[in-house]
Amino acid sequence: AKVAAKEKGWTEPEGERRDQIRDSIAMKVFGERLFDGIAASDEEVRKEYDGNPDAFTIKKRYRVRRLTFPDVAEANKFRKSVKGPEEFYRQLRQRETKQDRYENTFFEWKDFDRLDEKTKKAFGKAKKGKLTEPVESGKKQQYVYFIDDIEKNYRIPFPEVRVNIKRTLLRRKQEAKLAEFVNGEKKKMDIKIFDSPIRKVAEQINKKKKHTPAP
Repeated sequence: AKVAAKEKGWTEPEGERRDQIRDSIAMKVFGERLFDGIAASDEEVRKEYDGNPDAFTIKKRYRVRRLTFPDVAEANKFRKSVKGPEEFYRQLRQRETKQDRYENTFFEWKDFDRLDEKTKKAFGKAKKGKLTEPVESGKKQQYVYFIDDIEKNYRIPFPEVRVNIKRTLLRRKQEAKLAEFVNGEKKKMDIKIFDSPIRKVAEQINKKKKHTPAP
């Protein structure tokens, strides 16, 4: 690439960028031609969803609302003041109207298996309608989660995963097509690893050594 750039009168960085752009375009055109006609039908997508229920089932998920506190003392003070869901909502409304420094997120579902270990530990100890123990965030703040609901074996609805399944099937087909292409090229080139005359001679010498009696 560097030699070609100099021959064309380009500076080295400019020539490298041009080569990179050319290679990128070439790979794109190659991919478009190789994968032309490859698609994943709606029937295939649905079959993948129906045939793999575990892959689209969340074993345990929590519906939570997260509150942020500046330190553990503040977090525990709030936890002690909340005796149940009604008290939590009452204090939450007060904090929202005051617009104080506490950050309150909206309710969201959390997949237990995707949580970090500290949050898993806090969730595991908490019960429905209760607050978790403080969990330290990356900013040295403290998170406290209100557990609104706990659901087990939640099957993700098909419409929510249809696009991702289709992408996965397309990628599998493209990888299979590429592997087929590479194997075909290897056969055309008759590539045989380590199958050379030198190896055959070495094997013959080793055989003779094995059968030659020691002096």
